Amino acid sequence: MIKIRSAVALMAITISTLALLIVGGSMARAQAPSRAFQPSPVTLPHHTYIRADGSVDVVADPKAVAALAAAADPLCGYACDGKDPSSYKYDGATCSDARTVYTHDEGWAYAELRYSSRCGTAWTRTCCYARAGGFGYNSSGNQRSSVYNYGGVNTGIPIWTAMLYDYGALTYKACFDRVVAGTPSDWACTAKY
Repeated sequence: MIKIRSAVALMAITISTLALLIVGGSMARAQAPSRAFQPSPVTLPHHTYIRADGSVDVVADPKAVAALAAAADPLCGYACDGKDPSSYKYDGATCSDARTVYTHDEGWAYAELRYSSRCGTAWTRTCCYARAGGFGYNSSGNQRSSVYNYGGVNTGIPIWTAMLYDYGALTYKACFDRVVAGTPSDWACTAKY
């Protein structure tokens, strides 16, 4: 049995327990407590950042994101705003080509920024026991629209917001609310895409 005699020793043990391991250029960390659903992996080349508060951001490489955006041939534009990405069809096509571009994970909940180059849209997918939110911005950086899904507060399954047009100079960030009940909201978000 190890006895900790000072707060400094306890902090040193905690830091060493949570320390990053650099293995062949990739990062690994202690796993968060298990939950039924994990975020979808960012399949583009990416970087993983561990914040001081222990949250994890996975960010697609800017060159890979630029290539994804260049390949975009958005079908529906603003017509997709507010539509369900799992079922909405525009000219007979769905947004099933979506990829997870960014993830923000705090262990108990996460937000994924999903992007469809076919539709030129983005939306938030999150889990578990959290409200999902997404915020769209215009070319001057002002918020132009937002979408929410509060259905996940009482479930341990993934939920998603409606889509927002996200092409050209428009950007979007995916969020989950740290406040499970009540107000005001405390949004934990990905970077903008």
